[in-house]
This record gives sequence, C-alpha cells and structure tokens, in this order.
Amino acid sequence: MRYTLLAIVFAGVVGPGWLFAGASPEDVQNQIQEKAKIQQLSIEQQNGNVVLQGQAALLKDKEEAAKIAGKAFKSPVVNQITLEPSNRTDSNINVDVDAAIQKVALRYNAFNSISTRVVNGHVFLTGEVRDAYLVDRAEKAAMSVPGVQEVVNQIQPLPVSHEDDRIRVAVYRRLANNGSLFRYFLGTQPSISIIVRNSRVELQGTVDSEVDRVKAGFVVGEMFGILSVENHLRVG
Repeated sequence: MRYTLLAIVFAGVVGPGWLFAGASPEDVQNQIQEKAKIQQLSIEQQNGNVVLQGQAALLKDKEEAAKIAGKAFKSPVVNQITLEPSNRTDSNINVDVDAAIQKVALRYNAFNSISTRVVNGHVFLTGEVRDAYLVDRAEKAAMSVPGVQEVVNQIQPLPVSHEDDRIRVAVYRRLANNGSLFRYFLGTQPSISIIVRNSRVELQGTVDSEVDRVKAGFVVGEMFGILSVENHLRVG
C-alpha cells in the first residue's frame, strides 16, 4: 500500500501566527512524512487546537504524528487520525505484542515481569519492573504491532533499593545454581521472574511440575534477610 500526504488544510480563521509558532506547516508536513505513515493527512485549526485527521496503518504512526505536531506548533493537539480496519484476532495480536516486547527489551530478564492481555484490539500491559525504562519501551513496542487499537500501560517500576538489588542477585544465584531448578534460568528469557519489593520476594512464571514449584518457594524461603515469599509460580 502506498502512503501519501495531502496538502495541509487550515480550517477556520487563523489567529495571529499561533499555528506557525516554532515551525512552518511545510516543515511539519515533512517531519510527519519522514517518521509516520499517514494517508490523507490534514491539519486544521479549530477553537485554538490543532486537529489531525487521516488514517494510519499502526498506532505508533498515529501517536508519532500527534507528538510531532504538538512539539512543532506548541499548541494542544486533538488526534482524530483513525486506524486501518484489521481482521486480526486478539490471540494473534497478543503473540506479536509479546514478541515485540522481548525484542526491544534487551534486559527483559529475571528481575522484570511484564504481562499482556488483548481485548478487541486493546492491549493491557501489567507487571512490575526493576528497569524503569522498560515501561515506555514496552508500550512503544506494543504500538508497533498491526491490529493494536490502544495500549493501556499499567506497568509499575519497582522502588530503587540497594538492599532489594542485593536480594535479587542472591535469590537468582540460589535458584540458578540449584541442581533441578537451574534450567529455568537458561537463555535470555528465564521462566521464573524474581520480583523484589521492600525485601519481600514474589516468584512469578512457569515451571514444569508441582515439585519444582514448591521447591523454588522453599529454597527462597530459607534465605536470610527476606521478609516474606509469595510463590505465584504456575505449573504448565
């Protein structure tokens, strides 16, 4: 499909130069054209706002257009750009969102937990992360997936704590060096996530058997300096 940008349309009466603050309309048109794929883009002035209209292939393009326009015109932006219709199933979208997040989150490791759920094209991101940058990175990755209509980002960054970091490393070493549990920490995406908050440990993820689930909780529960252990591991 070819994407073209039509001439910018200015509706209503243009005020005393407010729309041109920071950049010319031609500059904004070129900036959007370089970074976002929008069909039949129009930019109008309505009641002191910049109104964007057109059709985008991906949610990330829609959001990028609004970001560029807001920065350039230094005025409120009403984003009325629509998304192309999609017949993709929520299941397929969910698989691709998970893959997109894992691809961009190079340190999406045992100390971060991100879950995704898709309902009618609306993506819900939940979880807790030690690396705060993953909050925005996961959202942007989800927006790049075809069929995504909206991203609701509820990922929470964990408090910064040297003591919690010490516990994370200690728990990781104890589990990864265990003779029957080490396999869950092989590769870049461990099966077990270790979430630590104020010296309290929560185990998330999946293991192969009930024996391994119970053992992981028991091993961590014996460690010194941990206030509590919540074993939320699933078998499957």
